[in-house]
Amino acid sequence: MSISGIGSNGYGIIQRSQQMADNAAQDIQQAQVRDQRQDPMEFNKVDLSEQGKAQAMRTMREEPTPSQTDALIDLNQAQHYNRAGVSVVQKEREMLGSMLDLRV
Repeated sequence: MSISGIGSNGYGIIQRSQQMADNAAQDIQQAQVRDQRQDPMEFNKVDLSEQGKAQAMRTMREEPTPSQTDALIDLNQAQHYNRAGVSVVQKEREMLGSMLDLRV
């Protein structure tokens, strides 16, 4: 009876959740740096020149940058994945223990 594959599923989930948490932490850090560079009232300014209108159109066409809220949601999701991975590992260990008890 081969039991080498048992345990790999939960650890894969935990590893993926760690990657998600790392990415979310980087997004949070980048959003903070971006927010510090911007004038807090910049969104309220209106530039009526042609150059300002062209810049506004380019900004509307660009991909939105991830906000801190999105990054925090991703971080929360990573936490839930981590808990699920730990639960899978615990259940796999219980199952392995039961299999070994039956074998002896």
